[in-house]
Amino acid sequence: MKVFISMRMRHNILLVCSLILSLNVFGQDLRILNTKELVGIAEKFGLDSALVLTKGIPIFHIDKTTTDELVKQIKLNKPSNKIEKFLVDYALCGKGANLSEILHDYFNRKNG
Repeated sequence: MKVFISMRMRHNILLVCSLILSLNVFGQDLRILNTKELVGIAEKFGLDSALVLTKGIPIFHIDKTTTDELVKQIKLNKPSNKIEKFLVDYALCGKGANLSEILHDYFNRKNG
C-alpha cells in the first residue's frame, strides 16, 4: 500500500511539473523579425519603436547595414533613453567609422 501511494504521488508531481513547463513554453512571445524590417519600422514609427523590438538582442547580432541605417535615424528622432542605450552598445561594438561625430551630435542635441 505504501509503494502505491508514493508512485501515485510521483505521478502527480510529474503531472504538475509538466503542466507548468508546458504553460511556460506556450506563454513565451517568440517572433521572427527580419533585421531589414527594423529600418522601415524606425522610419514609419520612430527609432524607439524599432529599438523596443531589439530588446534583449545584442547589437553585434544585427547586421552592419541595418545598424548603420538605424544610426542615421538618430538625427531624425528626439533623444531618449532607448536611443542612448543603443548608442552605447554601438560604441562598445566599435561598428562606426564616424562614431565620435555621431556621439557628439547626439549629446549636443540632448543637452542643448
